[in-house]
Amino acid sequence: MSLQALIKRAYYIAANYTRKLTLNELADSIHISPSHLGHIFKETTGETPFEFIIKYRIARAKEFLEIGCSITILQD
Repeated sequence: MSLQALIKRAYYIAANYTRKLTLNELADSIHISPSHLGHIFKETTGETPFEFIIKYRIARAKEFLEIGCSITILQD
């Protein structure tokens, strides 16, 4: 997977972080297997796609709290 494809995944995650994202969905969007995506993502970024998603969600929540927005936490 190219760096450009990895950047596209990061942008996709940023645009869809409020939804439940699956590894299959992320992998299908660039036509590779979920296990290959997970391996390459971790090799390149040092974290799994889900670790990246969680950290991104936490960062966004912090930003919202800092500007005074209220947050509702939904559980699956």
